[in-house]
Amino acid sequence: MYPQGGFADNEQHSFAYVTALNKHAAWPKNGDTSRCGDKTTYGVEAVIAYFGRNGPQGQQEFWLAFLDGSQFSSRWIAPDADQPNGFLGPHWRLETLERGGYVRLERDAQGQVMPFLRVLQETVLLSSTPSSSRWANRIWLYNHGGGRWDLKGQNTFDPPGSSQAVRDYTWSCSGGGIWSGILETYSDGEGNPDPRPAVRKVVYKDRVAEVTDRGSSYRSNLAIDSSFGGPSDGYRVYEGPSTGRYDQFSGGSASLRHAVARLDNGDDRQSLTVNGWPVGTAGYGQRADFDLGWLGSADLIDFQTHNDGGA
Repeated sequence: MYPQGGFADNEQHSFAYVTALNKHAAWPKNGDTSRCGDKTTYGVEAVIAYFGRNGPQGQQEFWLAFLDGSQFSSRWIAPDADQPNGFLGPHWRLETLERGGYVRLERDAQGQVMPFLRVLQETVLLSSTPSSSRWANRIWLYNHGGGRWDLKGQNTFDPPGSSQAVRDYTWSCSGGGIWSGILETYSDGEGNPDPRPAVRKVVYKDRVAEVTDRGSSYRSNLAIDSSFGGPSDGYRVYEGPSTGRYDQFSGGSASLRHAVARLDNGDDRQSLTVNGWPVGTAGYGQRADFDLGWLGSADLIDFQTHNDGGA
């Protein structure tokens, strides 16, 4: 999302995505809870997806994958979805979410201004009997304009086991069953090659997993796995600083260059933008340095000097 996305390594393809985690519940398909083989999982994947239509920059969407899977007994989708019955689940265009007040400009650990979404995923127990239980997955986005969490999607599921049995089986057999913080790109069948180079910059902020079980809550801050998939030929991974609140890394072409810009002693005021997004300003007699991250040949850095004096 920052700058506006594209797929070629030297083109613009950066994104910032704030995420929480949803550890999905599971239940064995054959009912044998002593084995962790073939099982039904009840997770919903919150995805930022780039789809390769609408020109080289593609379409950026927030996507709730598998919200309407056959393992769920009901679903609800917020009425502002651009595609309530989209591929594998409902979609929201990111410009729709921006207009709705869900996107906010913030600085990352290096001072780069990026648009952020704040996402909350939760799985909650609704009811339980000795032989069955009902649960719900809920996905929320924070509305910065209204100062509230807005529900964007929800479904329910009914594994044939008590809540305690589902807890025990999920704990022992979930393995790598963590869904979220996913960034996907997909070809749209227009004859283009599969547009899946890794996005150049991804920033996760304040990642927290919380479990509430029988009146007790447990919270854990989460670090980022340094692995970053992508094409191996001519491809590098760049790891950024960790400050306790941010973990970030970048991936892309080996030809990308780490750019730093300086505003210094301008006439009244200077401003700096990258691909049209505001980065920072400096007043008369001031000096300010800005880390612009890893940029390619298509990225446009614009310096402007403003005379704010009146007649």
